[in-house]
Amino acid sequence: MIAHASRSLSIVGAGLAGSLLAILLSRQGWRITLYERRGDPRIADYESGRSINLALAERGGGGGGGAGGAVEVIARGGMFFGGIVFTPH
Repeated sequence: MIAHASRSLSIVGAGLAGSLLAILLSRQGWRITLYERRGDPRIADYESGRSINLALAERGGGGGGGAGGAVEVIARGGMFFGGIVFTPH
């Protein structure tokens, strides 16, 4: 890593892209403030109609792999072929 003066950045939106950008920049020494409008979807009484299900294509693994989460995500996930979900159990 190249030594830089302290850098800071605010990111609006903690979805997939905002969270990944925050992780990658923080590893490069950036001080990140991440803002999200919606509450935590893991909390009871979360806004109905919102799903946190996610499909990850093999070609889309580059970003998550760079953040170090691909192995855990793949280990916990299931296979998805032609619109049919297969669980690993």
